[in-house]
Amino acid sequence: STPASPLFGVGKPANPGFDMASTADLDLERFDPIEFLSEARTRARKHQPDAELIFMHMNGVRPDGTINLTVGQRLINYRFRSEKASKPPPGYPSNETFVGKCEVFVGIYPDRIHTFESGNSPCNTPILGTPKCSLVQVWAMAQKLGAPTGNVVGTFIFNGQAGRAPMWLVQIEPGFTRTLPDAC
Repeated sequence: STPASPLFGVGKPANPGFDMASTADLDLERFDPIEFLSEARTRARKHQPDAELIFMHMNGVRPDGTINLTVGQRLINYRFRSEKASKPPPGYPSNETFVGKCEVFVGIYPDRIHTFESGNSPCNTPILGTPKCSLVQVWAMAQKLGAPTGNVVGTFIFNGQAGRAPMWLVQIEPGFTRTLPDAC
């Protein structure tokens, strides 16, 4: 028989580079994605021992920096990259981006934490390190620039480009989108 898909939490995952865990020990109503970052990194390092943060995507972020994972379609995605696994094999063209098994994804959903290795990722995404700004600080910067206030939520993305400092992309409905520096 064919194993059930691990994405639905049923059966044993067919892919050994994929694991799931329960969210039972998490505060799902006041989840702090920055506070969980070290745990996400630990989970990624079970797959790639030198994995470091390259990207975070969080939706439903409240002004207090937390996410209520029990309402709406909330998720938090962390991406990590291994420097060691990013090295192309000998003879690989020097003018081409190496694509390989160099990234680990950690996703937080209301009912599960899933971690998996990507088998087909560009291996040149810049390593960001830990954000300098808390989500509360990023919210404050956004509100100084006219972001909505009150009982609102937003989507926050932490990423970077080669040769540039990491940045926050902040999207808060209705109509507020800004790129903000990670300079706190």
